[in-house]
This record gives sequence, C-alpha cells and structure tokens, in this order.
Amino acid sequence: MAVLISEHIETKFMIFKTSLKNEDDLKSIRRHLDEYEQIKRWVVDLEDWERVLKIEVTDNLAPQEIEDTLELLGYVCREMNH
Repeated sequence: MAVLISEHIETKFMIFKTSLKNEDDLKSIRRHLDEYEQIKRWVVDLEDWERVLKIEVTDNLAPQEIEDTLELLGYVCREMNH
C-alpha cells in the first residue's frame, strides 16, 4: 500500500519599486535573483512608472535581502505596501 504525503507549500508575493530601466538592467539582476532557492518566479514591469518588481516566494525571504541585492548592483529597490 502506497501512502501519498502531500506537502502544502505556501507562496507569497513581494512587490518592490525599483530604478530598473531596460532589458540590460534585467539581465544584470537575473543571475542574482535566480540564485535564491526561495524565489519561484519574478517579473519586472518596465512600463510602470515605478518599475515594479514582483517576486513569488515559496519560503521565508526577507524583503531586505532583495533590496540589499539590488542596491549592491547599483539599483534603487524599496518594498511597496500592498
């Protein structure tokens, strides 16, 4: 008899205002964001005046870590209240 154990993985979204401007900026942050195991997916809306970065995470990840990562790369990144 096989027993199926289901793990419920809760996801949450983090939203940031950034200074990202173009595809080159996205390329420069891609490797760094992709290194986080907790990040399921991320997207930046370059059409939005706040250049919104939306991140879906599957585990605890402090917004400050994302802010610090982007700031080390030379970008402004601030969590938005949603």
